[in-house]
Amino acid sequence: MNLFEITTVKTYKLITNDIASIIASIIALMSN
Repeated sequence: MNLFEITTVKTYKLITNDIASIIASIIALMSN
């Protein structure tokens, strides 16, 4: 794996984690 691939994977994981936490927050707000 070269540096570009590592950076892309890390960025992708960060973005998907952010999206997952945003969705979880929305669900939590709706359920209250």
